[in-house]
Amino acid sequence: MSQELTNVKSELTDVKLDLTDVKSKVTNIEKLTTTMERVEAKVDVLQLETSHIRRIK
Repeated sequence: MSQELTNVKSELTDVKLDLTDVKSKVTNIEKLTTTMERVEAKVDVLQLETSHIRRIK
């Protein structure tokens, strides 16, 4: 029984570490997504500006 309890505790510790790692990765993905959205918005603005300049010429 004691060995089983030790195994369960070990497995729970591993699961906790895995969940912490996943949470960290999700946070990084969210930051990257936000950054990509900002870059995308800037590209859209630059495309509008260059199309306006082309029409002027």
